[in-house]
Amino acid sequence: DVSSCGYTIDEARHNLNDALIGFLESARDRGVLSEILEEAGYKFQAANKWDPPEFLKLEKSSLTLQHA
Repeated sequence: DVSSCGYTIDEARHNLNDALIGFLESARDRGVLSEILEEAGYKFQAANKWDPPEFLKLEKSSLTLQHA
């Protein structure tokens, strides 16, 4: 799991991208990147290529929460 935050949506996206890159680089350096990708549903193909899992649907939603 990778998470991050920011004061704006753009900053949060940028920070999440940095966190994800750091996570993947660390996994590669520790020799567990292949294991992590396989657990996430990626399939290894020839020529050092990973095919991503197939997503059936991606849906955005929002929740309205009331403060106590």
